[in-house]
Amino acid sequence: MRARRVKKTIQKIKGVRLASNTQALFERGRVDRGLVRKATAMSREEFLKHQHGMDDKWPLPEYMQGQKGHTKYKDETYQIITRWMAGTRIAYRPHAKAPGSKSHLRYERYSQARNVGQALRLGSYPADWCWDLERGFIKVLGGPVREEPLDISKGDESKVTDVDRAINTWYQRELAKMLGMKVKDISGTAGWGESVRIRALRLLAQKESAEILEAADREGRAITDEDVLLTLKRWPFFRNQWRKNVMRPGKTWVFSDTLGLLRDRAGDVHLTAPTRRYPQVVELLARWLMDRLPRETKDFKFTSMNVNCNYAAAMHRDNGNFG
Repeated sequence: MRARRVKKTIQKIKGVRLASNTQALFERGRVDRGLVRKATAMSREEFLKHQHGMDDKWPLPEYMQGQKGHTKYKDETYQIITRWMAGTRIAYRPHAKAPGSKSHLRYERYSQARNVGQALRLGSYPADWCWDLERGFIKVLGGPVREEPLDISKGDESKVTDVDRAINTWYQRELAKMLGMKVKDISGTAGWGESVRIRALRLLAQKESAEILEAADREGRAITDEDVLLTLKRWPFFRNQWRKNVMRPGKTWVFSDTLGLLRDRAGDVHLTAPTRRYPQVVELLARWLMDRLPRETKDFKFTSMNVNCNYAAAMHRDNGNFG
């Protein structure tokens, strides 16, 4: 049924003359401009007519602050796209791309989609979704959206969709590009419990923290709230199953990382793995904290800090704390 609906949708596309030899127009790679002109049915005048009043009806996302995106996408865009599912309902701005290009032809085709799964089958990719989202060409109307990006390496393979695979593969490559690494190199250095996504994001947090610390030292300034917020937004938190004293009924894990020293169940004291692997992240948080201690506690010493995300802790009392 789905394939039949998609085929029917393709047949309804306006502004495109479909022929048996034009499939290359909707696939990756360059094509002859003569073929593009031949397949284009919409005139420049018709396109301009379609644009009247559209900027008001299809505004840019609020986080874009009135500026259209570029090929370097914003963190907020990645956070949105990586949480989409096949059934996430979407709508495209009609005829948003000018005729005369392959982008126009592709857009006229995939903009007929009513959900992300259809958009993928009609020839759009996660990179298209980022581009279109940052220009106000696409809206989310409802349907399922993940609370966090899917880690398909830990999921049930029978429940993984083509959309899940497309997003996962694309996002891994995007992260590797940001780090100047290959996906296999990120995967090969991942620690216990770290997927490629978590390892890459933590490496980015480490890289950015090191840059912030160097800048602060060079400028003779303290670590700012904005510096810490950037790091915490980048940092992917661990699903901690052991902090049962803070979990509310029905919860089996919380987003929580312990940085610094930790006494394990055998009584041994050691640096936690995130502390060893991402020392500049820990240093940045510690310096921010020390800079804000009241004068009467300036000599306060601590060995560990617990960093938590997005949960309301149950009422509890920690052991062995001072302060």
